[in-house]
Amino acid sequence: MRKEILFIILSLFPSLAFAFFNCSQSIVPCDLGECTLCDFFQLLYNIVNYLLWCLIPPLAVLMIVVGGLLYVASILEFLPGGPETVSKAKRIFTSIALGLFIAYAAWALIALFLKALGYTKGNWFEIEC
Repeated sequence: MRKEILFIILSLFPSLAFAFFNCSQSIVPCDLGECTLCDFFQLLYNIVNYLLWCLIPPLAVLMIVVGGLLYVASILEFLPGGPETVSKAKRIFTSIALGLFIAYAAWALIALFLKALGYTKGNWFEIEC
């Protein structure tokens, strides 16, 4: 029962990320020929944020739907393969949970490491030029 509750919480996390980040902003912060070194770092920051908050959540939700459809279709015997299809669906769920954990735990570990070193200038992930 605890595995199911943990999986439900992890599967809801990507869908909540849409509410906290504006995915309609431009990734490239400058015009051609007017870029500075600060703009390069802003570009890297924008790429990482786009991947973490705009690309990973919808892909995770899509894969949860695919895994769920495989699971339900194999349980109801709509798909041939029976146990192999169920194990494939479970591998998809495990991969999603592991991928989300790695992506967002790395972000949290960097924040924790910098806090432990005494970084108090502000948010470590914001660029100030």
